[in-house]
Amino acid sequence: MSDIKPELCRPVPVGDILHNTLRMNVTATEEECAALAHRFGDIVISYLRGEFNLMLPMKSAGEPIEKIDVNGEIDARVIQQCVVTSDPVETTIHASFSGIVAISEPDLITETSDDDNDEEHTNDEPEFLGIITDDTVDLGHILSEQLALELDPFPRKPEASFEGFQSGNSDDSANERPNPFAVLAKLKDNPE
Repeated sequence: MSDIKPELCRPVPVGDILHNTLRMNVTATEEECAALAHRFGDIVISYLRGEFNLMLPMKSAGEPIEKIDVNGEIDARVIQQCVVTSDPVETTIHASFSGIVAISEPDLITETSDDDNDEEHTNDEPEFLGIITDDTVDLGHILSEQLALELDPFPRKPEASFEGFQSGNSDDSANERPNPFAVLAKLKDNPE
């Protein structure tokens, strides 16, 4: 078993979900924000907070809990490095998410019929957010994963631009380059 300590850990016992629902807030400490920022690299996390609503699905008395529905919101303030200028870019994140935690990962293989091949296939299954381990749900893990999903992979200051950069598809550059077959055409006209 691994002894890796997660940067943000808020285990909630499944037994704490009374009356089939539990509302809970998770706010990361400065140390937890710094540890997450170290894991994500080139980022400063000045604030991270999550609001969770855990709901048990309807089940018969005595039936074991196999999954829990989770709805939540994430609020964060991060500073990332601009990919153009390397200047700091401050971003405020506010997003909602929903999914399930379960005793095991869901089967990711889905069958599709031949009729679905031409159409975009949409999966109506809820997003898998985590595993119930030792009858606990780690809300800190869910919050850190949601933050990772919300981070801009290419942060850029609004006024930053790529001056002097051309993609090679410019009409002017196509006219300047000689045709590589022009030499062959000359050889065809004058074989010697």
